[in-house]
Amino acid sequence: MNVIFVNPPIRLPEVFAHYPMFSTLGMLSNAAWLRSQGHEVRVVDAFTLAERLNLRQEAKGVRHIGAEVGELVAEVARVRSTLQGPAAVVVALTMFSEMNRLAENLVPQTVAGIRAALPGISLGMADLYTCGMNYFPFDPQSVMGAIPQADWLLVGEGEPTLPDLVRRLEEGGSLEGVPRLAHRGADGAVAWNASAPEPVQELDTLPAPAFDLIDMEHFFSAQADAIRADLVHEYHVPERQIALMTSRSCPFRCNFCTNQVLGLPWRSHSVGYVRRLTRELRDRYGVQRFLFLDDNINVGQERFRELVRAMADEGMPWDAVNGYRADRLDREMVLAIKAAGNTKITVSAESGDPDLLQNVIKKGLKLSSIIELARICEQERIPLQVHYIVGVPGETRTQINKTLEFATMLFEMHGAWPLLQHAIPFPGTRLWQDCEEQGWFVAPPFEIPGELLEVESIIRTPQFEPQEVIRMKRNAQRLHAAMQTLVYLEVDSRPREELSAAMDKARFLGGAELFLGGEEPTLRQDLPDLIAEGHGKGFRRVTLVTDARRLGQAEARKLVDAGLDGLVVGLHGPAASVHDAVVGAPGAFEGTLRGIAQALDHGCKSLEVQVMVTRANLSTLRATAELALKLRASKVHLQLPAPDSEQAKAGQVPSWQETKDALLHAVRAARRGVVVIQGVPLCLLADQPGAISPSPPWMLQRLRPHKVKHPECKECVGYILCGGPYRPEHDGIYGMIELVRNPSHR
Repeated sequence: MNVIFVNPPIRLPEVFAHYPMFSTLGMLSNAAWLRSQGHEVRVVDAFTLAERLNLRQEAKGVRHIGAEVGELVAEVARVRSTLQGPAAVVVALTMFSEMNRLAENLVPQTVAGIRAALPGISLGMADLYTCGMNYFPFDPQSVMGAIPQADWLLVGEGEPTLPDLVRRLEEGGSLEGVPRLAHRGADGAVAWNASAPEPVQELDTLPAPAFDLIDMEHFFSAQADAIRADLVHEYHVPERQIALMTSRSCPFRCNFCTNQVLGLPWRSHSVGYVRRLTRELRDRYGVQRFLFLDDNINVGQERFRELVRAMADEGMPWDAVNGYRADRLDREMVLAIKAAGNTKITVSAESGDPDLLQNVIKKGLKLSSIIELARICEQERIPLQVHYIVGVPGETRTQINKTLEFATMLFEMHGAWPLLQHAIPFPGTRLWQDCEEQGWFVAPPFEIPGELLEVESIIRTPQFEPQEVIRMKRNAQRLHAAMQTLVYLEVDSRPREELSAAMDKARFLGGAELFLGGEEPTLRQDLPDLIAEGHGKGFRRVTLVTDARRLGQAEARKLVDAGLDGLVVGLHGPAASVHDAVVGAPGAFEGTLRGIAQALDHGCKSLEVQVMVTRANLSTLRATAELALKLRASKVHLQLPAPDSEQAKAGQVPSWQETKDALLHAVRAARRGVVVIQGVPLCLLADQPGAISPSPPWMLQRLRPHKVKHPECKECVGYILCGGPYRPEHDGIYGMIELVRNPSHR
């Protein structure tokens, strides 16, 4: 029989997780399976109908991807005209055409258009699931009712049922009894058989996906367009990539994962099959990288070990898009994955709280395996990404903060990049069922636009509000972005080789802006060389944290000529009498102003000012901020000295109650966000948004031993950006602990 598979265009939210260019795999796998049984098969794919990918803005936050529906329908009609004998059209459904949200996808229009063009043809829909991406269950009878032009609808993995369905269509027989098939009877009523078929156990019996049925040059060209448009996140260099499955499903059943919907067993191709298939595709199409979509590629550790070695022997670059289980990777496998040309390793921790991980998410994973893998990846210099989910029902704000802190510490210690997501309930999962049973959805879930799911949380529990979860996630993302891009090196007495190695590591982890500081970096004779080296290693900005007193005309010119972009300068008073008293050095004020002027006059692009708040300059903070702004400072940071500072030891640090009014008076010297307070709990001026700014990552790290977070802090939405108050033994100086514990006292 003639069978025409149709992959319709999609509407894709601008914020999304899965990659639409992979959606052809299930269709091509089933096309090859039918063809191997003697059927004449054709494919009409909206993504590859033209040489370039059609991509246009359709509405706010939503883009149309693929051929226009009219163009697709015309091609289906043209292909049908070339075929002799009876034919059936199968419209492929994917997670990008979510059938619970028919108003948001283009399947109804595609089916209606094909029916109008080919009124007598057998026309059906099938989701042709192959694992590898989320599976969204739906009510087949409701969908059939909403799309009256369709004759039938097949659900789940297609290989066990599609051949029998096509045979019956060819013979004109009854469709009764086909598992997971909804079909329209002569009276128009829709019958639905919910029984599950026996899944294909021996995956090696399946032929290679029928890539030959689409124009592969169009495929690679469209894929390159998709990569350039960031439709395939994490892959930014266009390559000739092909997605494949080496195994299907996953034996684990995390409460949020859609693997539990169809309940399919884990099965795998043999390593020999994968080796032959990848070799054939590489030789035929010039494939440069294979993207394995397995849900859990290293379930079978020995099979995975053999697979990695085989791909290395063949010299075939590949990536496991959905990642690995951390507890089934060792150093040997990490090295082999790196040697294969993989760009990264991705694993899922889900939570930093062992109790939540075990009893709610049911991951069956120990966090120690994530830590050990992070250590190995750092040593072997291959990027590691770790997925985390926050806002899971049953989770408290304290547990969310525990996850965010675990993710932050793992990144700080070993460079493991955190991938933070909020919990999204998908139909058919235990997470969805819990939300439905407990009334935790903020609104009927299918009435919430799909494009909001990746942006906003739709779960409200007694432990958290949805907007709190999003704020906590975004706070952590803000911190992690700063940790990645802003690099601070103390350069006072560190050997040059050590500093070079530190720059290399920071660039490897994504560092973009380099800050050179310490007691006084201008004391180094090779400072111009360090600045030039920073730019040479790829840092786009190099900033000096200094008192600027040694920046004479010649020194400033050397630094700027070497590539110095910015200054962060300590300025502690509006006049010499105040500034010099704070730093304990006569003439310091004039030297600092002179150094700032020399650097800016010779082309230094930016200036930020730090003001250390002491009893000596408390009454002049506003005047100091105004002077800094006159000197062209773009930002002024007001900071209380740390407990181990000379000012604290000398009793020169005023308490929060003493400084509060003076600090606020200084903050009001400029528009919001220009003059800010740093180093104090973020909650102290909750009624003055923007007055307190989170400290940079290196300052948070340095002050961590001196600070303590109380139970009240651990429930706070701003926890991850805030170091909390100083420890009780220091609170006699700062007087903050009682204010943090009792908001009414602030």
